[in-house]
Amino acid sequence: MVSFTGCLKLELFGFFVVVVVVVFACVCSHFVNFMVQAHVENLEGQVKEQEAYHNELQEVERWLLQMSSRMVTPDPTMGGSLEAATQQLARHKVNNHIA
Repeated sequence: MVSFTGCLKLELFGFFVVVVVVVFACVCSHFVNFMVQAHVENLEGQVKEQEAYHNELQEVERWLLQMSSRMVTPDPTMGGSLEAATQQLARHKVNNHIA
């Protein structure tokens, strides 16, 4: 036959096990939440870097398109002669401080 104190000890032990399991579950839950939040913040940083890179790339593409357009479109103020090309090159060198 089991005594009253034996039953009480068994119930207290069961309660203690339940408390330990609940505390462990809470700690695990907080740890998982912390890890997920850290991963989300890392991904957000990577997205911002990619967006900045993409914006810079678009600016370079626009500049290249402008330069390409200038190269294929003749300047109506300049004739197509060697003299006109030499004058344009000289102006470019002066404006860009090229020796």
